[in-house]
Amino acid sequence: MISITTSAALMCIMTGQKVPLTNLLRNLHLNYPPEKSKHLKVLLICLLCLPLIYAFTMVTLYAMFGPDYIFIFFCYGMEAEGKNKMYVIACYKYFMYFVLFPTLPNLLSITYSVSCRICYNHIRQLRIKAENCSPKLFTPGMQMGFLKDRKQITKLAEEIQAVFSQASFVICMANFMSCLSNLNQIIFYVALNIVPTIIEILFISSIALASILFLFFNAGQIPIEMKRFSQILRDLHENRILLGIVHKNSLVERLILDERTFILSGCDLIFFTRNGIFTVLGAILTYGLLIVSVDLQHQNQ
Repeated sequence: MISITTSAALMCIMTGQKVPLTNLLRNLHLNYPPEKSKHLKVLLICLLCLPLIYAFTMVTLYAMFGPDYIFIFFCYGMEAEGKNKMYVIACYKYFMYFVLFPTLPNLLSITYSVSCRICYNHIRQLRIKAENCSPKLFTPGMQMGFLKDRKQITKLAEEIQAVFSQASFVICMANFMSCLSNLNQIIFYVALNIVPTIIEILFISSIALASILFLFFNAGQIPIEMKRFSQILRDLHENRILLGIVHKNSLVERLILDERTFILSGCDLIFFTRNGIFTVLGAILTYGLLIVSVDLQHQNQ
């Protein structure tokens, strides 16, 4: 149910963002470093191979350790002629389920993370340029140049936010619910099919958790780097004052001293920061322990 709902919601959201997404990807493609494209291709190939690996693994495990009712379930309660046909049908359905979730959300997650990574690289290059600038060379003209570059980067971050705000919220919530629903299988199915259930829980939960952490890590780099850049600008301005170099331009001075930290979010409900990684891990661990405790109490009764 999560797979169908999530995929349908993401398709509706991204269909409405088709034009802004196309313009954003065209702009980001021009700024993406060629040496990083190979790593991205390898990551995409691995992601697209996972549905086949998952389907083959689950069918093999249920054929070896599990009862045949799982294959009858995939055949709508009817036994197909020969087990090979049931295995093929089950493999196909496992494959399609995994394509709907988590493969499709993860494709959007990678697109969002790569966009954030490119924005982060722009801020990082600007920060390195500011670090190499001496206070004497930090003239009003140089200051205006830094402010213009910061404005362009902020505009890029705002475009990423506008395109992926709703989609990132759906992806995070779907992955979080996926982790909890897979933990719930411990209560209902682990006693019946220990090996297939444990493998499936580890497979789905690890991918869902990695997707969430990937989003928080890459999107959380932007406010950290912007804060560092703003601090360097303030230090340069302070050093110029200490050297006795003062230019009466209150507007530029106010813009330099203004600390702008743009934080990406999902519908202004989930804010992607580095601190959010520990929040997500803590929430999943808390609910996981709660589910296990409920299971133990049920067994004791």
